[in-house]
Amino acid sequence: MIRFATRLGLVAIVCVALLGATSTVARAKQASCAVLEIHASKGKRHMAKNIPVRLARKLRRAPFTAWQSFTVVRAVSRPFAKPGAAQSIALERGSLALRRFPNANNQYKLQFVLKNRKGKRVLKTRVGVSPKRFFLVAGLPLRRGSRDAIQVIALSCQ
Repeated sequence: MIRFATRLGLVAIVCVALLGATSTVARAKQASCAVLEIHASKGKRHMAKNIPVRLARKLRRAPFTAWQSFTVVRAVSRPFAKPGAAQSIALERGSLALRRFPNANNQYKLQFVLKNRKGKRVLKTRVGVSPKRFFLVAGLPLRRGSRDAIQVIALSCQ
């Protein structure tokens, strides 16, 4: 009777371990990426309260020290069900297209395409984003011919 109970317990432990492993694999296949559109400008020092602490630290370092005021204009989170999936995100000053690629290490490989209001491609690149870290792109100037205010795109995946 004791042998049967230990075997049954062992089988239960193996089943639970296998179920845990499959759910971990299922979670690893799906990624969620957050995109924050931030307006950075010169003038009175101001950091919006809805900017995450890790991002605020990055914005206080070069090359972003040229601007003192940071305001979140739009925050969007999009899931990527599988590699190869693409997401298009409308921004206040253009659009952003993201495509996820298979990753070998612990990073999310994304194709990043930024377009202006007229639909002209401004930037196309592939980036590797570490989980829960921010990738920053200084985008378009907010006023024509002026560098007093710019658009900053912050991207984070998990």
